[in-house]
Amino acid sequence: MSALAPIAILDGKATPVSQTFTPVGVMNGWQAYALRPSGRNDLASFVMLRFRESGSAGQPARIDAKIKYLTTMVDVDGNTVKKLSCMSEHTFTLAPNSETSHREDILALAANLLANAQVVDLIENLIPPYDV
Repeated sequence: MSALAPIAILDGKATPVSQTFTPVGVMNGWQAYALRPSGRNDLASFVMLRFRESGSAGQPARIDAKIKYLTTMVDVDGNTVKKLSCMSEHTFTLAPNSETSHREDILALAANLLANAQVVDLIENLIPPYDV
C-alpha cells in the first residue's frame, strides 16, 4: 500500500497552475483530499478515492475516483460574481485475474478518451458528437 501523499493536478488555464489536494481522512469509505487555498477548511474542491476489493472468487475489484472543483468568477473590479463547481466521476472495474499490463492499458485508454477531440468538444463546448 502506498503512503498517503498530496495529489497535484494541473488545471486547465492557458498557463496551467498546479492544484494540490491534501489528504484529510476517510469519509464513508472514501479517502478524501481537499484543495485548501488561503487556509479554507472545507471540501468545496476535493478528490475522493475508493478501492473495493473483489468480494468472492471471480468478482471484479472496483476503483472509484471523483474530483469536484470550485471556480470563482470575478468582475473587472475584483468582486466575486458567482461560484461554479464541476464534478467528474470515474469507475474502473478490474477482473481479479487481470495483469498489470491490462490495468495499464485501461488507464491509458481512459486518459486518452478524455483527451479525444470529440470528448473535449462535448465537455468544453457542450457539443455532442451527433445531431440531436
